[in-house]
Amino acid sequence: MKRMKKSQAEPKPPGQGLVPTPHEGVTAVHLRPSVLLADDNARVWRVQISPSPRTPSPFGSRMGDHTIAWAVHLDVIKAEMYGKTPAEAYAWLKEAHQSAVRWMPDVDSDDTKRLRWLADSDARAVRLEDSAYLAKQWLDKADESVRLGRPAEIAERLGPAIAHHLAYVNYLPFSTVRNLKDRSTGSAEGRYRKIVLECERHFAKQAEMEVVADTPSVAKPVLARTDTEVIARPEPEPEPVKAPDPAQVRDALWRLFSFDAALRETAVVYALSKQAANQPRVDTKEVEKLAIQLTKHLKQRKSFVLKPTQIKEEAERLATRLYDSKPQQYLWKAANTIKNVADQLVLILGDPTRVEGYRKDIADYLVLAKAETQGETNKATDASERFAKIMSHLLHEHQRLCAIAYPQSVRMSGFLDPTPAEAAITRLRAEMLKLHPKQAAALAGAPGTKLFEALKKELEKDTLPAIPDVGADVIKGWVSDDTGDPLVVTFTAGTGIDVNGRPPAPAGVAGMGCHTSAWVIQSTAVKKAMRVASDEDGLDKIEELVEQDLAAEIIKLDRYLPLAQLQGGQLKTMFQAAFDALTDATSGESAGSYLTFRNMLPFATVDAGNRAGHGEGLDATVDKTFDRSALNKTLELLADERRDLPLEFAKTLRAVAVDLEDELTFKGDDRWSADFRIKAAVEDSVDRLREEADLLELGGPAADVSSTIRDTRWAEHQRLYIEAHQL
Repeated sequence: MKRMKKSQAEPKPPGQGLVPTPHEGVTAVHLRPSVLLADDNARVWRVQISPSPRTPSPFGSRMGDHTIAWAVHLDVIKAEMYGKTPAEAYAWLKEAHQSAVRWMPDVDSDDTKRLRWLADSDARAVRLEDSAYLAKQWLDKADESVRLGRPAEIAERLGPAIAHHLAYVNYLPFSTVRNLKDRSTGSAEGRYRKIVLECERHFAKQAEMEVVADTPSVAKPVLARTDTEVIARPEPEPEPVKAPDPAQVRDALWRLFSFDAALRETAVVYALSKQAANQPRVDTKEVEKLAIQLTKHLKQRKSFVLKPTQIKEEAERLATRLYDSKPQQYLWKAANTIKNVADQLVLILGDPTRVEGYRKDIADYLVLAKAETQGETNKATDASERFAKIMSHLLHEHQRLCAIAYPQSVRMSGFLDPTPAEAAITRLRAEMLKLHPKQAAALAGAPGTKLFEALKKELEKDTLPAIPDVGADVIKGWVSDDTGDPLVVTFTAGTGIDVNGRPPAPAGVAGMGCHTSAWVIQSTAVKKAMRVASDEDGLDKIEELVEQDLAAEIIKLDRYLPLAQLQGGQLKTMFQAAFDALTDATSGESAGSYLTFRNMLPFATVDAGNRAGHGEGLDATVDKTFDRSALNKTLELLADERRDLPLEFAKTLRAVAVDLEDELTFKGDDRWSADFRIKAAVEDSVDRLREEADLLELGGPAADVSSTIRDTRWAEHQRLYIEAHQL
């Protein structure tokens, strides 16, 4: 993926707004949503949006933290497109995108002000212009298909339009904020989304039952046997379904909003405390003084005031506090380096190279720290306004999106009561007390009153997008289709994982595809492996499973994948999922990534075959849970492809090898090169792909690899079956 060049992020001339425009060097969008049609292409029955690959991050290699859970944005699209004709789905997406970009030319809008508050505002403007342009291009293509009356083509073109629209949404100011930690702690949004969806399904089912109840029918008696005769008795009434708990649902809806991430960018603490507002400057001066004293020691001058032990103690105190507060990472690095050097000063003084190296590191960190300090000072200057305009926008948008995607949960839980503004402020006040307990007095006093009055004024503006009606009759049918959910895995220590939904099929496979090993077998095998794990044990177990699979025979089938799946990027997605499984912060996230990785392994999911169920429950036999028919059909098609298109295969294999190698060139803690296991596995895969390309280019009939693939997949299935049935 390409990186933004500095020359491509030139600031806009004063007074000029943003215009949807293509820009070179902006990271490509690899997300590929799928709009599936039913009833002879008459309506949309599912929108599949894979969790991987994600839309590009505004922060380059770091993904950042979403303020509104990303699943909410995806669920809105699924909810609004469900049941519509392809033309209606296009019209909805067009209006949604036009509404999202409407602010761009207005230099005086609140959205423009929020954009200017970003540290990367110039680069972000370029990304916004580019994604807005690309979304419109695909919408224009879909419009052409609408005019020509081609429903399947409309659906096909809506997929990329959705992808670029979502990329645009992800780039919007404060939609995603910088994650200052080395590794995201995870928000457990999957667990809370599950609560909300169960509530939606409860009311959808209730509405369905009311329709059935209104339909005249003849009750059939149930036969009951006594000791002497058979008598007829009325069919028993079904047990009433337990209604969702309003308080639990309301809490779950708010848990889909990250108050921590949103408040982090407002600098609200500076508005509540003058001491906090001055602290960045005070800390910078203290670290600079320690740096001067340490430099005198390094140069072995006699004019120093503090001893090394004193320097170490002071630097350690500052480093500990700066690490916890997070906004000044370069100042923390400077303080931490000063502490370490002071601690080992006797050893370092004997090595001139180390002396000069550390002196330069500290000086460089301090230069960057001054820029950070200036940024924090700027935030402190307008912290009150930032708080009101950022939080009002994000809270209102969260409420609006939830009302669209989850209307019954919003209605029955009182999520918007007594008014949307008051509901938002009540929850925000409670969250701020949790996140900033030291500011409790200020929040209860005049500073807090002033902040919340300004926020309420912003929340009640007429210019905000309207929150839709959430009456009892507003039922969103998309939630009734469980398989339409993205894969959601939750983990409870000592109990194991709960798997909801399925991972997406590889690109090049229609719909969900056919699993060669039944999904219930694959997911249960992982459940059994995780059932008694603690939090840390869960991560260790997934790590062990990934390492095992990266070295197994099954992954070596990568060289034989069908052409469409190679071209669709299956191997790249597979290795990314493996990397995510090794680096995700929570056991639930890690298990979800691992199941996605398993689904991307060669021939785990195939395109040929019957998608209908095969009675493949956990109690079915080992043969019944292996889709030999689908695999055999795939292998027949593969043999024909390899025979007819050997040079096309060779060309594609070489292109995929180059693409995988390119990924290893990127540096950073969140890139493949940071993990030796992924790096080694990718390098081995590249070698296999090139070796296969060489063989195909030799000429003569392509080797029939069907038996190798079939035997390897069967052996893997037997292993999984045994794992899934362990006591």
